[in-house]
Amino acid sequence: MDGLELTRRIRTEAGEAGRVAFILFVTVHSDADGLTRALAAGADDFLTKPVTEEILRARLAVVRRRIEQEGARRSVESALARAQWLAGIGEAMLAIQHEVNNPLAALLGNAALLEQGLYANEEEREQCLRVIVEQSKRIAAVVKRLSALRDPRSVEYAGGARMIDLSGKREEQ
Repeated sequence: MDGLELTRRIRTEAGEAGRVAFILFVTVHSDADGLTRALAAGADDFLTKPVTEEILRARLAVVRRRIEQEGARRSVESALARAQWLAGIGEAMLAIQHEVNNPLAALLGNAALLEQGLYANEEEREQCLRVIVEQSKRIAAVVKRLSALRDPRSVEYAGGARMIDLSGKREEQ
């Protein structure tokens, strides 16, 4: 196996490690075709022999900087993704609280009236039951909209807070 084949295998068979590895090609081939083949195989840099210790150290310093920059970039991207994920959770919780709080209060209030027998007549009792059913359906609709959410968008809520839009409406672009 030559260096070109080894480079190809590292890039294709080593998974994530092969994608992030820095491959410095050191070869006797100094022609443009050799450089093109090495880069096409997946090499990141190219040196022709003979190589002095100073040149190799300089190139390795560049490699070290690139690796550190790549690591920093990945770390920042990871932190950003986590922050966005947490912000999304916060927006979802605010939307759920907003959409469920009022129907839940109506449910609990009417259930308490029924449970304690605090209705004046049969008509008020029936009204309590209708409110319970209606508010239960409102909560069920919120759950249904949540389960059907495919492309959530954020909208402004009270005090500049953001929440996921569960209205089911889309503004014209």
